[in-house]
Amino acid sequence: MSTDPHKRPQDSDPSDRIEGHAGGLPGESESEESGQEMLRDYGRYGSVGLQFGVSLVLFSLGGYWLDRKFGTSPLLLIVGLLAGFGGGLYSLLIRFPVSKRPPKSPPKPPSSAR
Repeated sequence: MSTDPHKRPQDSDPSDRIEGHAGGLPGESESEESGQEMLRDYGRYGSVGLQFGVSLVLFSLGGYWLDRKFGTSPLLLIVGLLAGFGGGLYSLLIRFPVSKRPPKSPPKPPSSAR
């Protein structure tokens, strides 16, 4: 930032106030692109966690309600809990499939020629 004591804050360059700003037009910075990608990933993973938790809670509450209605406590609560867990796990596996590729082998150490 400028050190001129007579310069008012509104006279300064707006990019001076943005920490880590590399200058130029918005969208040109590589760190901005990686920041947007990181936010997109947070949203994606956060939504899966939220969906997992909501399905678990809703199915558990449904099982609890059915237990109270039919007097089968805690059988349907446990069934609802397991169904919610299974539904959340299914949704997780659909959104993030497990790779079928074999794991990469570690790099071979360099051989010393004598």
